[in-house]
Amino acid sequence: RRVHGGVAWSVDVVVNMKRRNWWAIAGGAAASAAAVAVAYYMIKKNRKKNATKSLGAIPERAAEQDQSESQNDPQSQGTTEEEVEQALAKLIHEFRTLFVELRHPQTNYSDEKTLIKMSRMEDVMAKIEEISGRSGLMMLREAVEHDATSVSNLQLAHDLIRNKNFRVGQSGMRVGTMEDQMYNNIKQIAKRAFWDIVRADLALSPPDFTRVTIHLQEIKDELIRFTPHQAHMRTEIEEHMDIDLIKQQIANHTFDTPTVLGLFDFVVNRIMMLEAPARSEDTNTRAADLRTQLASQGVSSTIVKMMEFIFDKFDEIRTDLTNFKLQQVGNQLRQDSSHSYEREKLGEQIEQGLVKLDRTKEIIESLLIRETVQNGDAPSPSPVDLVALHRGDAAAYETLICLVILDSLKSTSAASVHTAPELLRLDIEQLVAFQNTIQMVSLLGVQCTLIGQMLASKSVPVSAAALPRIVDHLKEQLRSPVASLSQLTQRLVADVRDLFVMAHKEFTPVDESMLDGMVKRTTNFNDPVFQVFYKRVIAVIARALREGPAVVGADSLGAGSPFLSLVAGDLKDLVVQIHSFCRHHVKVFAPFWNRSIKEVLETLDRAANGPQSASESA
Repeated sequence: RRVHGGVAWSVDVVVNMKRRNWWAIAGGAAASAAAVAVAYYMIKKNRKKNATKSLGAIPERAAEQDQSESQNDPQSQGTTEEEVEQALAKLIHEFRTLFVELRHPQTNYSDEKTLIKMSRMEDVMAKIEEISGRSGLMMLREAVEHDATSVSNLQLAHDLIRNKNFRVGQSGMRVGTMEDQMYNNIKQIAKRAFWDIVRADLALSPPDFTRVTIHLQEIKDELIRFTPHQAHMRTEIEEHMDIDLIKQQIANHTFDTPTVLGLFDFVVNRIMMLEAPARSEDTNTRAADLRTQLASQGVSSTIVKMMEFIFDKFDEIRTDLTNFKLQQVGNQLRQDSSHSYEREKLGEQIEQGLVKLDRTKEIIESLLIRETVQNGDAPSPSPVDLVALHRGDAAAYETLICLVILDSLKSTSAASVHTAPELLRLDIEQLVAFQNTIQMVSLLGVQCTLIGQMLASKSVPVSAAALPRIVDHLKEQLRSPVASLSQLTQRLVADVRDLFVMAHKEFTPVDESMLDGMVKRTTNFNDPVFQVFYKRVIAVIARALREGPAVVGADSLGAGSPFLSLVAGDLKDLVVQIHSFCRHHVKVFAPFWNRSIKEVLETLDRAANGPQSASESA
């Protein structure tokens, strides 16, 4: 029961393996990745009960858990049935709060904080089982299933509103995400194993077509499901795909090439009626290739490839239909200028206590203190106007919200559910993308400056056509998820060497070594040169949040450099995106931000006036 998610997934895999349903196996694997991770950790913990203490390694945390468990243990006191129900409700609420926080695509299940929370979730489940048995676990399951749907719907709605080009893959996850990639990898492995079994049956003497008839029945059923309300099409499918007749043909050795070709052509024609017109060319090309293989290699060697092709097309049709429906939903959500759905759903989670704003308030308080008291030479907007905030000035509140978001982007570590304000939890992936782009633009500025200085010191002229090409090479390397530092330096060195050659100048080994060393040194986040450009980028973003993106110009990163002016476009794009992101948050979630800011201001006021108030009271 404690590993229900993982066990359920395992059962699904066993059942689908028996049914040879590889696409269901892959779908279940991707959709339940988080449950499997939780289950794996819980199983490991059960095998080694003291592992959790070593993971936590925080005496205060252990003491808090012990104290919480003793408070929640109705058997440690003389308790009534009502007290047991209250304790159960408290435990279920704690589990739900942890679950909502960890149920996020960007959750890192190897992170120590995540492991501690997962450990606490298991302890809570054990306590629920102890005080209420199976009925308590069933109550917990129902509550968590409701929360899972609510959280998923809110995240999906938020993604659809923010991204007009939002698309999901066959996994049901957004295209390009880790979950989608994992699904595709699992699917490919499962596909090979699945079809290899069918090929092995057909390689027997005589060939065994039992599985082939099963999958032909599945193809027939799928075609009927795609057109449920068209009786005449169903009749045609029944006539052309008579499975009993096919079994007789196999038994009588008349299931030959012309028969298979006629069956294949019928299914392909139906697929082309159902699929998007943009896919027709690919369908025609692949179908023609399979017809050629059938004529030359025979039924036993080709029919598996034909069925694999058909099921691939079914997956494409389902995915295209899903994305079409999501596009319609997204259009409807974007037409709601007030974005009431997002606000209402998040509001419900906050009111129920499933989403707490403690971290949001801590970050606001820390930022207020830093900006109003310690405001040194940090690259940030002007100090916050506390008077305007106390007055309830909307512009002051908006400035502070933008400051909090910018503060999350300035972190040296990637944003996560453990570090970002709760109100930004829906946008963790976007925050990380912004962080990466900020660092990329900073690196572009650094490397362009280094190249410019080296060329100037050696009196190497640079043609107008050469500049964009070098910058494009830099961008290509910095944006590539697989490019290494050595590849970056090799590319830069090669480009600079070409400039020396075109200018009939000697590019000595000393020059190459010096450039290589400077590039590698300045890609370090703590390097002083990198920090100069990083702070410039942050300062430009901060100013744009106050005054608008129009403040970004060709010399925003530095004047007088033809290289740096080529980076201005990337900086402008970044600023526009962050500005739009902040305005969206202010527009949609302002009530929650404003409430948190007011509570922080009240807390700071009480702290400042505490001694005076106490004296007056005395």
